[in-house]
Formats: sequence, C-alpha cells, structure tokens
Amino acid sequence: MKFCYQCGNPVSEAHKFCPKCGAKLNHAPSPVTVNEPVVQECQSEKKRRCNRNGVIFTNITALSIVLNTRKDVVRQLLQKYAETMTASDIQYQLVDASDYTFASRKAGLKGKQVSLMPSNPWWEHQQILFDILSYEKENRLPESNYLFIIGGHDIIPVAAINHYAPGDSDGSDTDIETDLLYAYPYGPHTQYSLESLELYKNEMYFLPGRLPVPVGSGINYLENYLTNSAKAAMGGLNIRKIYAQSDPHWQEATAATLKVFEDAGLLADKSGIKSEYRRGNIMLGPGVTSQVIDQAFDTDSDLVFLNQHGSNVKEQPGYWGQDYDDDWYETFPVYAPGSMTNLNVFVAEACYGGRFIGHDIDHSIIQRALSNKTVIAMASSRVAYGSTDQCIQAGWPESLWADNICMFFTYSLLSGLSAGESMITARQYLFNNEVSSNQKMVKLSGATTMAEFNLYGDPSLRLSRKAHGKSVTMPSKTIIPEKYDCGFSTKVLKGAGKKAGLLDQIRSEVDANIAFISDNINKELYEKMGIPPREPKTICKVTYGNRTEELRFTYKTEGKIAQYQIVTTDKDGNISSIATSK
Repeated sequence: MKFCYQCGNPVSEAHKFCPKCGAKLNHAPSPVTVNEPVVQECQSEKKRRCNRNGVIFTNITALSIVLNTRKDVVRQLLQKYAETMTASDIQYQLVDASDYTFASRKAGLKGKQVSLMPSNPWWEHQQILFDILSYEKENRLPESNYLFIIGGHDIIPVAAINHYAPGDSDGSDTDIETDLLYAYPYGPHTQYSLESLELYKNEMYFLPGRLPVPVGSGINYLENYLTNSAKAAMGGLNIRKIYAQSDPHWQEATAATLKVFEDAGLLADKSGIKSEYRRGNIMLGPGVTSQVIDQAFDTDSDLVFLNQHGSNVKEQPGYWGQDYDDDWYETFPVYAPGSMTNLNVFVAEACYGGRFIGHDIDHSIIQRALSNKTVIAMASSRVAYGSTDQCIQAGWPESLWADNICMFFTYSLLSGLSAGESMITARQYLFNNEVSSNQKMVKLSGATTMAEFNLYGDPSLRLSRKAHGKSVTMPSKTIIPEKYDCGFSTKVLKGAGKKAGLLDQIRSEVDANIAFISDNINKELYEKMGIPPREPKTICKVTYGNRTEELRFTYKTEGKIAQYQIVTTDKDGNISSIATSK
C-alpha cells in the first residue's frame, strides 16, 4: 500500500491524483530502493547524516503532573535543552500536545487548537506530527527528521499493533508496543498497514526515540538525563570499553555477535577472572549472579551488551540466566546500571528488556539505566527470540533475530551513525538477512523483531568519534522494497477443551499430517538436544502471499522464567529453524 505524500490517504499505483486532497501523485518523491546495508567508508559527512532537525514531543501538562513540578518550569527546562542542542547542530522544536494549534492547510485543520490528554488515542497525537511535517513542506522549511518523545505511556501514549504471531508466546503477547507508528504520520490506518508490513515500503519520516519518565521520579530525573544527553552531544560519548554478559547457552552466538568489537579491542579485559565464569571476555551469567555482580561488572564501561533472559513479572525486574542444571539465577540486577560512572549505551536482547509501562525505577531496568548515566538504550517490549548454541551445533539454520538487530544497531552506532539512524539501519539489516531473496517475501519472525525493539533516549545522539575503522551508510529511510511480497495470513490453533490434548483436537481440524510432523519434531529435539517429547502449546499455520506455507510449533518450559521454543517447518515437516525466547 502507498500513501499520498500530502495528506496520507491510501492510494494505489493507478491513481494519478489523490482521491482525497487532489494532489498530483507523480509529484511525490520517487520510491527509494533499499540495498543491503554495506560496510564501507563514508563518502562525506553530509551524505552520511540525515537532516539534523527534529521535534521534542511531549505533553507538558501531563509531564508536570508526573514530575510534580510547575508547567513553566518543565517548559523552560525543555526549551533550554533544545537551545543547548543547537551547539551540536541539532535544531529541535518543542511541541506540546496539551497546547497545540494546527498550522498546515493539508489536514484541513489550520487554526484549530487542541489540548490532548494521554488518554487520547495515539493517532490523534500522530496527527500533530503530520501537521508539522505538512507545514514544513508547504513552506519549504527544513524537514524535521528526529522525533524525541518525552514521557511514558501516561504522557504520550505508546502505540500498539496486533502481534504478528501471538501463538509464539502461548498467546500471552497479543500485541506489540512500538513507537514505529509515530515514525509514519499517515493516520490511524498506519496500524493496519504496519500489521500487514506494507507500511515498511513507505518512507519513514521520523526517527523516533523515547525517554520514559516514571511516576514519582521528580524533576531531577528529567534534568539529569537532559544534562547527560547534552554532554554526550557535545562530544562526551565515546566507546572505549564494552561490558558483555551472556547466558551460558548462548555464549557461542554472543561471541559471534560481538566478534567485530572483540577484534577492535573494545571488550573489557576479563583475563583475570576464572575461565568457568567467562567465554573469552564475555561474562557468563550464571556464574555471574546478582550476589557477585559487583566483582564482575565494569562500572566504567561505555557500552553494556546483555544477552540474558528477561521477564514480564513485576517482581523479576532484572535479567536472568540458567545454568546447565536448569537452575535460574538473577544475573544482572535492576540496580546495576545505577552504578555506572561514564555516559553510556545500554543494549539488551532480553525478553521485555525495555519494559516500563506501569513500572517505577525499581521495577524497570531501562528506566534505572536512563536515570543514571545511560543516554542511549535499545531493548524489546515483548518476547524476543534467538538460537541457542545447541541448536546451531545440531546443524539447524541460525535464527539470530534478536542477536542480529542488537548487533547491527551497536555496530552502526559505533560506526558513526546517530542512534535513530542506527535503529533504522538495524531493521534494514534484519530484513535483508531474514527474507528469502528468491521468494521475495517477509518472514514473520523478522517482522516481529523489527517492531518490538525500540529506542530509548534522544535519537539524534551519536558518538563523538567512531569506535572502529569502518563506517556504515544508512541506505535509505525505506525498509522494504516495493517488489517484495508482504502478504500473509495466520491461523492459530489452541486447545480449548480440557479432556483432549491439543494434538487430538487439531488432527481433524487442520491436517492429520501435523501430528506426524509434531512427532518428528519431538524425535529431533530429543536426539539432538536431549529435550523429552511433549505436546506443543500452540500451532500456528502461516500462509504467505506467494502461497508458501509455514508451520510454527510453540513449546513452553515452565520455571522461574518461562521459556518458549519455536520450531518452524515447511508444510512437509522439514525443520527450517528452532529458536528460544531470550
């Protein structure tokens, strides 16, 4: 699906004029073809960088209530930050959703005043962004590129889309919280366009990042972050030391993910620590636990990279690891980022690693990090997946979805791109890595990962200098080329009755062959990984636009941290991937 570049109305290739606003569609910018991200030396600083204008978007009325501070004090603080950032060549304008007057003619709302509340839907907030973009186009002003959202869900609502594959997490994740819908200011139908993946074929106008502000944090929380961010923008953010920590079951995958940084000498030297607690310079948790984290964690690190488990249980806010006896330990406690001494970047592959809605600082590791010295963070709002070392060693294709998006985000950032540019580049890389070049279709797991990982902090921030020799150029602000087929349909089959097992119920409903496939999966898992036979919690049948079929079997392992395994097969039962929840 394409959209009118003037009013955002859905249009087809056959339309010469927009049926809503009458704009000549052949005057719209030509579609941009996405090339796979290529590591190369930049031609020039001007080519490498996006437009350096942006919007600070918040609701000052709601923000002042959360911070228990007068509105004029909050406004002055944000305006001072915008003025400070001009010294770093970032031109921010402050936009208040609680006091906004429409200025563009295109939306037909010029002169209308609105005072939105956090309870207003996200698309009404998005309409303000569309008005800003339209006004800049009408008056040939430099277009805003960065979108810095100040506040959590109780200030600027977090948009959510229906989950691409709700069966992947036993139905517990029915949606995906994502700020991507603010990147495409096309109206409420952008939700359905993102759910169908067609939205990725359009240009991403804004590169979003969000600073969640927890209730009860006070004005000092906001002032501290903005002060740190301004220092980072003025050259205070350098990556000289990376602290890396991994679950033992993922240590080889983590080592492969971080190899480029190890080769550049950036990983913290751990040669003085017992070998059973580390894999090279990557700490393993466990043996690193919350009881001994102070002995292992380099608080003077400039970047933290964590490949550990996460949880959506409020009382388990830290990250976790599992030993080879299947016992669980907290390996990176929620308070750990609060001990860091340098301005830093925080990257987490963990499930729910970026959770913050409804949580205070003591129950949200992302908010704890941002309350101290972290200025850029990247993490997932939902269950994230990747391959265990055992899966890779067994010879199954790698399913390094979370690993890949986090690795290439980090690599792009360390190569000189801004945080916002690094985020879109990581999505482009994941897309190019996950799709089938022959079938030209977008696979479900890569689509989920692209949506669920979000950026926290000011998206315009970048390192004061590159951390290694080569650079990454951001190919374009379009993620999926027009020629790719985004169509898919899913059918999730769940056990509704209590008497019969799930497989017994679906044998007659879907296909008797599925029972055979499930038996074959159990055999493979037992022979190659030692996992005892069991019934899948859910089975999802995916039919793509080119009529390729995929079966997704989801297995759940109960424990301190619930684990999910997804086994993907073709319609004949040939296993194409096995992934486990982070």
